[in-house]
Amino acid sequence: MNNEKITRVVLTLENSLCESAAKGGLGELEADIFYGIKENDNEMWLFFTPLYTKIIKQENIDGELITKVDEFKVPEKFSLVDSFEIKLKDETIKLEVYEHPLSSRNKKAYFLASKCFDHPIYEAGNVRNEIKTACCLSLGVAEYLRKHEITPSVLHLNESETFFLLLYLPRDENSVPSVYFHSHTAEPHGHKRFYIEDLKSSLTEEEIKKLEIAREGEVINMGKYAANTSNKIVCVSQQHAEVTKNLYPFHKDKIIFITNGVHIRWIGEEWKKLFDIEIEGWREDAKLLEKVQRISDEKIVKTKEEQMKNLKEELERKIEKKEAFGNLSPGKLILSYAKRLTDYKRPLGVFPLLDLDINIVIAGPPIDYTGKIMIEEIRKRIKLGYPIVYVLNYNAEVASQLLKGYAWINIPYRGREASGTSFMKALINGTIPITTADGSVPEFVRDEYNGFIVSDDLSNFKDKAKTALEIYNDKSKWAKIIKNSLSTYSVIIDRVIEDIRTLK
Repeated sequence: MNNEKITRVVLTLENSLCESAAKGGLGELEADIFYGIKENDNEMWLFFTPLYTKIIKQENIDGELITKVDEFKVPEKFSLVDSFEIKLKDETIKLEVYEHPLSSRNKKAYFLASKCFDHPIYEAGNVRNEIKTACCLSLGVAEYLRKHEITPSVLHLNESETFFLLLYLPRDENSVPSVYFHSHTAEPHGHKRFYIEDLKSSLTEEEIKKLEIAREGEVINMGKYAANTSNKIVCVSQQHAEVTKNLYPFHKDKIIFITNGVHIRWIGEEWKKLFDIEIEGWREDAKLLEKVQRISDEKIVKTKEEQMKNLKEELERKIEKKEAFGNLSPGKLILSYAKRLTDYKRPLGVFPLLDLDINIVIAGPPIDYTGKIMIEEIRKRIKLGYPIVYVLNYNAEVASQLLKGYAWINIPYRGREASGTSFMKALINGTIPITTADGSVPEFVRDEYNGFIVSDDLSNFKDKAKTALEIYNDKSKWAKIIKNSLSTYSVIIDRVIEDIRTLK
């Protein structure tokens, strides 16, 4: 295979290259990998994702947060490149294949549209529709590959549901692709279990028999099926790999990790302008970011203060346009918390910092009961006059803006976050991460060097935040920690892509 052209097929239910297919870290990671792939005559990358035709939006109406489901139209810049029919059990389904405009000679991003995806991402309505979504994507991809006579060398299957693809691919002993189970969470939603009775709604008896290896009574464990049928289980941090060994103790020898990274697109324009002047070639070679250490403290502090000023002005604009609501206190530093509001990420943990004479800005959709409580608690505190702002309709653009604050809060329970990339994006913006040592944090953040590590019980959270805030008054110390953050080049996606390329 070393001398042959490698065709990598990437299957994922989430990819933020399309707004309706964006939800969290997985979607952003897939987009970052796509952006980061450089020209290479020996490889072709094909990304496949559903094109969901519904999208959830938030509105601020008279101080009330309203969530609604909107129609999502195919982006005008997407090109229709194919259409065909598939037969999912007894149902004939029409599929259209759209190509992303940034596709090039050696990388293609395809989004499949059909009635199966007529719902918001991850909100199919019930388990049977969820199964149908995954099966429709998988069968659609298999048909596209067959129709275009594409023989994949490597299958990169993200989360367990995408392993339905193996049911539909032709068996050819002369061209068996390598299969990699890319796990992005140790949480149950990444390792699905489906009742056989529910699977019968989309799969034939013959197809269900192929899943027998993962049968547990009346349930098929798709995570177990993925672990059994893959060459390797690829985790997204060293810590995640250790946790995953507990999930799949009989496959410990298969478990490896390629720690997540982020694309330079997340670096703020303010820094890009400075780097273009001070560090020649940094866009092509991330290791050159080490040269940040040579830039004068004055330029570093000036650029960061420009970022912070731009964020403050953007938040004022959003509040005025009702794209955010809350109280922004002038002259106070901004600490950002932007991620899905769910229990294990501990969104409620930020509130003890409110008496530190700062602004806290929060963004992210409520995912579970804790998230909904969080929204209510935010509204209560806003009414009481606390300097807290909630930004609606969290997406990549909002995240990029909030990364310009003074510090970034990341406090999930240890062992629950597989990797996390928000703190990485903070690092490459000179924004101080105040974080628990979860996911990939221990691989990149050194306490009081380029961030602040908080104990898992959060007992020292407030003290660490105070120390981080005090640094602002010592411009020499502040410049030093900013430089240390910006020069953490190993978080850049180039490393991830090179590691993935070793999977053959």
